Amino acid sequence: MDLKAQILERLIKAGDWVRGPQLATELQVTRAGVARAIQQLKATGTTIASHPKLGYRFERTTQLNAALIQAGLATDWQLEVWETLGSTQDRARQLASAAVKDLIAVIANHQTAGYGRRGREFYSPAQTGVYLSIVSPLPVDWTPDAAGFLTGAVAVMVSEEIQRLVPSEKIEIKWVNDLYLHNRKVAGILTEGWQALDTPQPPKVIVGIGINLNPSEWPVEIADRATGITTQTVDRNQLVQRLLKRWPTVLTTYRDERWLTAYRHRQWLIGKQVTLQYGQQLVTGTVQGIGDQYALQVATQTGVKAYGAGEVVKVKLTN
Repeated sequence: MDLKAQILERLIKAGDWVRGPQLATELQVTRAGVARAIQQLKATGTTIASHPKLGYRFERTTQLNAALIQAGLATDWQLEVWETLGSTQDRARQLASAAVKDLIAVIANHQTAGYGRRGREFYSPAQTGVYLSIVSPLPVDWTPDAAGFLTGAVAVMVSEEIQRLVPSEKIEIKWVNDLYLHNRKVAGILTEGWQALDTPQPPKVIVGIGINLNPSEWPVEIADRATGITTQTVDRNQLVQRLLKRWPTVLTTYRDERWLTAYRHRQWLIGKQVTLQYGQQLVTGTVQGIGDQYALQVATQTGVKAYGAGEVVKVKLTN
């Protein structure tokens, strides 16, 4: 941990004024070194109040910070915060094989190789999103169909937290795992199982969450189907903290009816004509609803059918 990170962590934990000489003594550096580090922190989006007699006090930051996130959590997490990372999912799998705590979270400011379902790239620019992967032991009631229930519950939880940022809007869910605003994607969820053959670690579930908060630019290939949530500055530490606070409850209640009810209420595809890729088959029809096990109910020319897997590859939007 470099000097800037040490000073920031110390100020966050103090929650009040800390004098410069005290910081210098504790960290075994000069007062001038402390002052330089403070200026560097300020230059990168951290607001620190300075007073000639009282010293320094942390106020807020635009940077992701593990100490700030952990400070508001009742549960003990193993947290990693990265400035730049290939993929939080890949790092989460590495940590799962040598886990020292039951709950692990990997957060990145920028991903260079973020991905979603079927390995598709997830655009993850710096400073404008939340890219998070959570590692947990498999729930005791885990069965082959559990991933669908957990993904549904997480989709509802994330949509509710995003809704708090834009209360006048409705965050919708596109079956199975994407969140939409104004007919464009704003977030994605990826649920993966993990089992190591060469370590004593128990099986785990890894859930990736990617949220586009306020990107100003988009790659041409997704510019017409993705968007940000708000033009306002979002406290990303607080958002991550709220998601992690809710995680233990989601993990123990993901099969509850309330998650399915909320998932149905937010379902973006209801009433829309879609094309579903189901294995090698393309199915066209109108979405009627969501079944009891999160299956997509589609009215086709041969009747209403339920699909528990597959991907909606085309949606017909009405004016």
